[in-house]
Amino acid sequence: MSIDSTYAHGWTADPVTVLDGFDKQESFLEWPHTQEGNDGTGQNVLWYYVPQKTGARLKVNHIADYVDADGSKHAVDMTLTVNSVAKTALATRFTQSSGLYSFSWATVGGSIDLTAALSTQDGTSLAGVKGTTGFADLDGDPNQPNKDGSEGVELVSGFDGAYVRSNAHLMQSGPNRWSGIIDENSKPADEHGLKHYVGATFTGPEFRFKYFAARSLGGNFQPIQSTVQYPLYYDMNGGTGGPHTK
Repeated sequence: MSIDSTYAHGWTADPVTVLDGFDKQESFLEWPHTQEGNDGTGQNVLWYYVPQKTGARLKVNHIADYVDADGSKHAVDMTLTVNSVAKTALATRFTQSSGLYSFSWATVGGSIDLTAALSTQDGTSLAGVKGTTGFADLDGDPNQPNKDGSEGVELVSGFDGAYVRSNAHLMQSGPNRWSGIIDENSKPADEHGLKHYVGATFTGPEFRFKYFAARSLGGNFQPIQSTVQYPLYYDMNGGTGGPHTK
């Protein structure tokens, strides 16, 4: 069995199922229901999900596929569990041009600590899987350039490595924590936006991370897609074959 991280479903409806403890809203803290996209065609902010308690859970249906030895594809689901939260909501986005799916954050200055767990649609854990993820639009504060703490992410557990550009507009504080410096960013996927990006690889069905912001900002989390320039695969029944690219 291998997992394929190069998907583009083109959702036309919100693929999120609230399992427990999230309030589904059309707006949050006066953020607009739709926002301009990177390609100029716009991004639809479908819903905002506001955690009501520690332990709140939601499931994102079919974020990727795994492929059996006979070539048949099966859907991979992701469950997000809130470990702690303050003044932060999740937003679902569908990018019209590419059909890619991502979460965004909406905050007036807060944080959220999440565990992401990957499983088959019948709930079977995908033990041994390897994949990529990414965190975009980590802004700096132009009023306090080159200072840590405006907006960032901490990779808590389950990760193998993190990747940032050599000229990234990010500051590292501690082995697994990055935050924006210098300036703000509005289009995560352009040349400037990639300077505000942290990519990461993970092993196993779960990884945990924290997002934080010192003021009213929004970031972006791509559960499987990242700017790593090749897809990662893992042969779960391959014995000594181990992880490989394809």
